[in-house]
Amino acid sequence: MLDSQRFDGRFDAGFAHIGGEKDGGEIDLTGTARLDLASGALGIAATATAARLAPLSRLAGLDLAGGAVATVALDSPDWGATAAGTLDLRLDGLASAGLPLAPTLGRAPRLTATIGALSADGIAIPDFALSGANLAATGRAAIRDGWSAVELTAALRGHDLAGWRDTAGVALAGRARATVRVDGALADLDGSADIDLDGLSVEGAGPLKGRVTIRARHLAGAPAGTVTAALTGPYGPLDAATKFALTGPDTLALKEITLAGFGGRAGGEGALELASGLADGALDATFGD
Repeated sequence: MLDSQRFDGRFDAGFAHIGGEKDGGEIDLTGTARLDLASGALGIAATATAARLAPLSRLAGLDLAGGAVATVALDSPDWGATAAGTLDLRLDGLASAGLPLAPTLGRAPRLTATIGALSADGIAIPDFALSGANLAATGRAAIRDGWSAVELTAALRGHDLAGWRDTAGVALAGRARATVRVDGALADLDGSADIDLDGLSVEGAGPLKGRVTIRARHLAGAPAGTVTAALTGPYGPLDAATKFALTGPDTLALKEITLAGFGGRAGGEGALELASGLADGALDATFGD
């Protein structure tokens, strides 16, 4: 339903309940639009509501359940060549067997973002915030150079790692904070993560406190990089490091593994099967003086 007002150099319209179906899933669109023909100023405020995400699973490539409401407001001074505005996405009853973070995000996550600049060259998001049951994130992002390069900086906080059990596949406890950065061409992204752990335990072993540092290259193709950890646990300090490289769809090769702590040292190499979590390798260890 379209409700237009007077036409005197400005065009104002309201639209409501414009329903569309995708694979059996109905999306309702409501909002307003305005256009000033003299200046070229354009404004759009719209809300899209999907009461059921399940029919959209094929489009998303994920097994989805729940509903979603997305609200977007955009203002352009130049006939839509550039625009700025806001985004607010709320999910309700989220569940997905194919989305690893779904259990961590919980059933009602929310994403808000400020759109600082939107154009044919890219988009700048000076601030965004994601809130979930056991994960919160804030940061900024940009896609630039004709939508071919990405820049992202985010601060993440795991409120209670016990809520990450279904995501990680092991029993966890403690808290975590991380600073994550991604930068580069879409086909050749580099990334880093600095993770501060407090009271971490894995399957009851721990607790550990300290920092894990990850540096990675070629994220979009064959990721490779380094991981270092400086931790303190019940038996004293533990330092660890390794080089890693994805050598197959589900195989992560670990080279130059070093471990120092608990009165001993170890070194070697191995491989981790990501799908099963099984590890294989060889370490040489020495203890004492």
